[in-house]
Amino acid sequence: MTVRPSPRLEERAREIAVRMLPQIQQMVLHEMAELSVPKGEAEIMRACRRVGEAADRLEQAKYTPEEIRARREVERAAKALGTVMAKHGRMP
Repeated sequence: MTVRPSPRLEERAREIAVRMLPQIQQMVLHEMAELSVPKGEAEIMRACRRVGEAADRLEQAKYTPEEIRARREVERAAKALGTVMAKHGRMP
């Protein structure tokens, strides 16, 4: 025999869940921050983000006077990524 919860009970459960959401999100973010990422991986990912950001800036600067500077920035970021990857044994 199953008992179906009343609509009032379901509504109250939703209200509680909505109010608890910020605390739950904070707890999850805190746990994620504590996850251990190897130092080399973190450094490689930072360098990858820099390449991506530079590529985004280049895309926005296309056909403007800033394009040359943005293109050089992509080249520098890519070279730095290669250096970081080689440092951590990821490139021959």
